[in-house]
Amino acid sequence: MNEHQYRFDIEVLIRSGCRQRVVGGGAVQLVTIHLFDGPGVVDCLTGEPIATEGAFTNLTPPDARLLATKLLASAAEADRMRVEASR
Repeated sequence: MNEHQYRFDIEVLIRSGCRQRVVGGGAVQLVTIHLFDGPGVVDCLTGEPIATEGAFTNLTPPDARLLATKLLASAAEADRMRVEASR
């Protein structure tokens, strides 16, 4: 059985208390990524509703921008591939 768990929904949060301290003082606001299963998602092996908790990660603003850039590029490539496959 595959131990990886895939999430079907994603949200991006800015939580006011979620900061990373910076050497020399101050702090950087982090961007929180939340991957989760929304209502109605069922386990494909059991047919039961998925009851696992979501997965969270915190990114610095530069890392969040890099991820956004990579996601946009990947989405554009996926769209291009879909169009080519339908020809």
